[in-house]
Amino acid sequence: RGHYGAFLMEDWKLIRELTNTLHRELAIPVTCKMRVYEDPLHTVAYARMLEEAGAQVIGVHGRTRDAKGHQMGLADWSQIRNVKESVRVPVIANGNILSFRDVEPCLAATGADAVMSAEALLWDPRLFANPPTPLWTARTFHLRGAFRQQALDVADEYLQLCAATGFTQVATIKGHLFKLLTHSLEDHPHLREAISTGVPHTETVKYCSGVVAELRAAEAAHAELPPEVCKISELPAKVASKAEPEDALDGPGGFDALYGPSA
Repeated sequence: RGHYGAFLMEDWKLIRELTNTLHRELAIPVTCKMRVYEDPLHTVAYARMLEEAGAQVIGVHGRTRDAKGHQMGLADWSQIRNVKESVRVPVIANGNILSFRDVEPCLAATGADAVMSAEALLWDPRLFANPPTPLWTARTFHLRGAFRQQALDVADEYLQLCAATGFTQVATIKGHLFKLLTHSLEDHPHLREAISTGVPHTETVKYCSGVVAELRAAEAAHAELPPEVCKISELPAKVASKAEPEDALDGPGGFDALYGPSA
């Protein structure tokens, strides 16, 4: 595949030279992000190489290079702990952070100095602000009403930021809206098409704001689904298998906080 990103992990000499050059030539600390290997000892050796080359912070994604798409699976926090216990520099844990309530368990399991999240932030940019009802709940359970309205609120705020900060690429705006509004757009395919193929390269934010307003009106016209249809035991097996473990539905921001403890 490409000679970039995690695929460079096969070329330790090149990675060492790149890291060391940056360390010597830059006036700011060098941060390196890595994935893990199947062999934990190999993972630790790679992290130590990065440290010796000059990395002053190491981010560790607890999945292997091939753990993507349908093969993603859960990140291995034990591998991140192995790295943390083997290097002297700060370690940032990455993987399995779907909501704010995942932060403390990750820190406890890995001993890391901090956590980061990637794809989950595309679904809910408020993740680290500890929102009372994370948008991943709506994504997982197809809830309507207030949950989808929150997603629309976030989309509006994002578009306001795009307008305030200047030019943002059309592809970037479309990508964020598709993530934030995924289930609403699935239910209203004509508006999905409006974003997919209709976004102009001028007045992009104005156009997208109009689509979001149409989507908000369309969602408001639907009645709230009754809570009982959202019980995890009644979800199709394929959907339930993609959720986090069932105990991830308990506690703040989870199922219990919305409808009370399950029977």
